Amino acid sequence: MAIITFINRLKRIDFLVYTRTTGTPSELAVKLGISVRSIYDYINDMRELGAPVVWSNNDRSYVYIEEGRLHISFMSSAFTSKS
Repeated sequence: MAIITFINRLKRIDFLVYTRTTGTPSELAVKLGISVRSIYDYINDMRELGAPVVWSNNDRSYVYIEEGRLHISFMSSAFTSKS
């Protein structure tokens, strides 16, 4: 069940980053009901997954520096090449 919680939080953070409405790390932690330390861990995990997440002082939010969204889903083998 922990992986489902992790993925759901990533999806929520992705939406808030995309809409530029995360607020500060402290505010985001309150929105998600987790610690500020966990927020930094999630943001780092997103970066490791390739998401171009940065802090914007102007927006007072985490934002993506290029257009896109984090995509976590099942992909049918019809779309992948077989070795």
